[in-house]
Amino acid sequence: MDHRTPDRLPVDFGSTGVTGMHVSCVAALRRHLGLEERPVKVHEPYQMLGLVEDDLQRALGLDVEGVFPRNTMFGFLNHGWKTWRMPDGLEVLVSEDFRTTRGANGDTLIYPEGDLSAPPSGRMPRDGYFFDTIVRQPPILEERLDPEDNLEEFAPVSGEDVEYFRREAKRSSISDCNWPKAWQRHTSTV
Repeated sequence: MDHRTPDRLPVDFGSTGVTGMHVSCVAALRRHLGLEERPVKVHEPYQMLGLVEDDLQRALGLDVEGVFPRNTMFGFLNHGWKTWRMPDGLEVLVSEDFRTTRGANGDTLIYPEGDLSAPPSGRMPRDGYFFDTIVRQPPILEERLDPEDNLEEFAPVSGEDVEYFRREAKRSSISDCNWPKAWQRHTSTV
């Protein structure tokens, strides 16, 4: 970040939704590397991304650690972990608010904010590995477009979320990084 040639190429698996690994890959890596076999936590159920925990980070020599939001892309908190079995039989850990039903064809349906009274917002095919979006929006009428209809995800970050990110950054190795001074000033207000 401070435009100096690094001593090596930084390695990242699992610190973002883009560099994340599917839970089956995380479980297979744990098994291959001889780490404690245990159900992998699904920290982002939309893609079924597995949490790369400290022991696996060390074994892979990773340089980047994720600080993830409190809520998943389906809008529920990651807390109160419970077991859940993937369609292929892999047992994983999911949030207590991860709520699904089975469709008539065997697909797994997941609900926004874990609310079973709402229409499902994701579908995992019965032989699938992640959720596909279920479009629940009515057709768009160009003459009725209103920008106000699309602002809820652009609200200010809540004080509760700011505190959560502060705690998570301190918990992670981020607080031990040799960040450039400008970035340290920027993050000190988070």
